[in-house]
Amino acid sequence: MNDSGFAVKSLYTKYKIQNTRYMVVIHDDIDLPLGTIKVSTNRGSAGHKGVESIIDALGTKNFTRIRVGIQPAAGKPENVESFVLEKFAKEEQKTLELAVQNALEALETTLTAESK
Repeated sequence: MNDSGFAVKSLYTKYKIQNTRYMVVIHDDIDLPLGTIKVSTNRGSAGHKGVESIIDALGTKNFTRIRVGIQPAAGKPENVESFVLEKFAKEEQKTLELAVQNALEALETTLTAESK
């Protein structure tokens, strides 16, 4: 995931896409509580290595991000790199499922707004 920019750049090159304005990236965000959804556009990576890779590869931050919070109730873990590779606890599954649904709704809303 940290090298997402390579894949995104390959698609942009293959399909000769000129404008990132309509691109939407959905990703985890350790700075948001589990289940929280935030939509942002034209913002920096905030330390997210995958998003940073995309910004570096495309040379722009002009795209929409749907951020899905994964921060546990106990707060941001000390070792984020190992935390993001762990499985969610059973009691977090319902919150996570709802977050995925909310992220899909945010994507639909974003795409509908962009097409008008």
